[in-house]
Amino acid sequence: MALLAALATLTLTPREFGGVSLPRGAQRVTMHTITMRADCAGTVTVEEVRLRHRGMGLSSDIAAVYAEESGRRLSDAATFSRQGLVVLRLRRFMVPACTFRTVSILVDLAEDAEAGGEHRIELAEDSPVAASGAQVVVAPSQRIELPLRTAAQGTGTVEVGYLRLLKPVRYGKDRAILRMTLTARGQRDLGMQRMVLTNAGSARTMDLRNLFLVDGRGNRVSSVAPHMVDDRVTLEFNPVYMLPRSTLKRVELHADVLASRRKTIHFSVEEPGDMTVGEVRSVR
Repeated sequence: MALLAALATLTLTPREFGGVSLPRGAQRVTMHTITMRADCAGTVTVEEVRLRHRGMGLSSDIAAVYAEESGRRLSDAATFSRQGLVVLRLRRFMVPACTFRTVSILVDLAEDAEAGGEHRIELAEDSPVAASGAQVVVAPSQRIELPLRTAAQGTGTVEVGYLRLLKPVRYGKDRAILRMTLTARGQRDLGMQRMVLTNAGSARTMDLRNLFLVDGRGNRVSSVAPHMVDDRVTLEFNPVYMLPRSTLKRVELHADVLASRRKTIHFSVEEPGDMTVGEVRSVR
């Protein structure tokens, strides 16, 4: 008689964050982390994470919920149902045997969120994750006593527009592959700290190399990313890229194009949380 393989065990250790007051419209707020540890019986594939909203605030005050790992987004943004539940579908996420990975749960607050609202995010009581062929065990949560609170003031946002390229994209170095506009909306000047761009075309990973943003004068304003990670590229701004309020700025994404003509390029900012901005002192 053939022996049955042992069922892998995935242990979840959740940790809740809170105890802070944030302005309406705040983005990329970490509210929870989940450490997922697979035993040595085998690699575990995790397809979904199921979460519940708690607290005295409205779940609709949270405009988006998404999962990340080390700054790389693992899921599309989602919103809570009327019952306060949300399902995040992870993209090709595996926990190798005898190791662990930590998933962060981030949120964007709505621009019109109710002031004074209190929010927590917890793992759903029933089936907190969907993990094929694995037994799931949930360890006690490391809980912060105070919830996240929404302050009365708001934060600014960045409006993104897309422009037609001036030239067709061809094979070679330092090609313009995206033109876009950035406009700071709100009462204060903003500084861009980080931007994630997603390619809806077929070019992947090493097809595009040395990606960076330049301003309208051709000056580089971001870090240089050596290549994409699958279909995404993350650009850092140090110092921050200044966006004076109500002022439109034009920027271009440049890259060394190593892909064949069959590979297509169509970058965009997929989710509002893919841009990290902060208020800065007036630059006028």
